[in-house]
Amino acid sequence: MNAHSRSAVFIRKKLPSWGWLIACIPALALPVPGWGMRVRHLFRVEFPVPALSASIQPGDIHHAARELLARLTGDPDFTAQGIIGQLLDQSNPWVAEYGYVEAPPQVIQKTHGRDHYLLWVRFDPRVVEAAILGAHLPFWGALRPLTLAWLSVGSPADDILSATASGHLRKNLDDRIRRLSLPVLLPLMDLRERLDVPVAKLMPPDWHTLERASRRYGAEAIWTGVLLGSARGGWQGEFSVRVGSLTSSWQTRGIHRRRWTVLKSALVHLDTLLAARYAVFAEHRPVPLVIRVTGVTTLSAVARIEHFLATLPGLSAVRILIVASRSLTLTLRSRISRSHLLRLIDLGGLLTLPETAPEPPTSGTRLNFIYRHSTG
Repeated sequence: MNAHSRSAVFIRKKLPSWGWLIACIPALALPVPGWGMRVRHLFRVEFPVPALSASIQPGDIHHAARELLARLTGDPDFTAQGIIGQLLDQSNPWVAEYGYVEAPPQVIQKTHGRDHYLLWVRFDPRVVEAAILGAHLPFWGALRPLTLAWLSVGSPADDILSATASGHLRKNLDDRIRRLSLPVLLPLMDLRERLDVPVAKLMPPDWHTLERASRRYGAEAIWTGVLLGSARGGWQGEFSVRVGSLTSSWQTRGIHRRRWTVLKSALVHLDTLLAARYAVFAEHRPVPLVIRVTGVTTLSAVARIEHFLATLPGLSAVRILIVASRSLTLTLRSRISRSHLLRLIDLGGLLTLPETAPEPPTSGTRLNFIYRHSTG
């Protein structure tokens, strides 16, 4: 899409709501345990600007594209050189539409009254995906693991950070998670959880206790961390994450004056670890695949399966081939490895491999799945 075909600039007085919030609510509003969730507005970036403009400036596109690439490559600290620099220089055609909203008071205050508007830019998902995969860079799409964070942040009460917490640290955490597009939940820390999950269970992690307490939230990943204050007034941290069969632990080195510095560093590391597991890489050429799904009994299920596969990164030309009485056969073209495809399909929770099936082949042109009726 070129610059002349973009939508006109306009102003909205209310900010758009995010598709997910860092809040813990009863399980009826959460995904089924062990599945991922699709992040909304992944391809939308907004940032403060001092004034309106009749047309978006190349520098603003570059700024928005840089933040977008940090979300989609799983590398928030990348340098704008080499291939990344080339992508940023070619990011103008990625823009689908843009506009302005009035900045909320906290933004105006933070910029000392300089910026009164937020410029939002929405990028074309397919164009961006093709550019990143075409450059043979990792692409982390909208389907991401729901992560439950059990964090002790060194509060006076030495409590675990809960969904009802407030204050600057919580606000900074919310803002950073939103910028990274990480679906993270904080626990309710009701009476049952206060009894079952004391801070001592976090480090080293008592995974049996944490996994049992986390089931009610439907999280795919569990993130634990303890911030430790020193006699000199600084902060350090120890963190762990478990997702599927992967468990990783790390520490912050040195003494940091602010707790947020430690937590922000750990959040970036978490983002990188999850991206390493779920981001996909393009193979040199698309390969044809045939996918057969059994247990399909309604047209709505057919539509859901087709839409789900069409929105996975690295897949294209998804077409329905045969609709039978209890099965569906589709064809598509895939640029990603078989292991990455199976991992994403499993994370989506819509399809599952037959329990009696042998280990799925690493090559070939056909895959068989069963439709999960409980999701439809």
